[in-house]
Amino acid sequence: MTDTTPLPGAIQAAWGLRERPTKGPKPALSIDKIVSAAVGIARAEGFAAVSMNRVAGVLSTSAMSLYRYVANKDELTILMMEVAAGEPPPPRTPDETWRAAIERWAWGMLNTVRENRWFLQVPISSPPPRRASWPGWRSGSGRWSTPASRRPRRCRCYC
Repeated sequence: MTDTTPLPGAIQAAWGLRERPTKGPKPALSIDKIVSAAVGIARAEGFAAVSMNRVAGVLSTSAMSLYRYVANKDELTILMMEVAAGEPPPPRTPDETWRAAIERWAWGMLNTVRENRWFLQVPISSPPPRRASWPGWRSGSGRWSTPASRRPRRCRCYC
C-alpha cells in the first residue's frame, strides 16, 4: 500500500520539485525572500502578526503578488516552519544509544523553539516539518521501520 497524496505546492517549490515557468518577466520576488520576511515578522511580533498584507508591506509589493509564489497563508506557514526547524539532526551513529539520539534531537528542538517562540503559536493542522518529526526507527537498528514506498520523497533525515 503506497501513499499517493501529492505534496503541497509550496513544499514542491521549496524542494525543487516544481519548476517556475520560464516565459514572462524575471520574477522580482522569490520564495526565500517571502519566507524570510514572514519569519522576521513572526520573530519580532509573534505568529499572529504574520499576514500576506504584512509580508507584502515588508517586501514593498502588493499582497496579490505573493500569491504567484505561495497559494495561501497555510503554505506560507509550512515554509516558515521548515525554515525555523532548520536541517534535521545527523543520523544516529552505530555507537550512539537510542536514548542519546532522542536526547540530542530533543535539545535541538528546544533550541529551535527558544530561537523561534512563534513556532509554538502555529495551529497544528498537519504533520510537523522535517526536523520536528522523529522518523520511525526500529529499536537499536538505526533503520527505517516503514517500508521504502511509504518514506518521505526527499527526506534528508535518516535515509
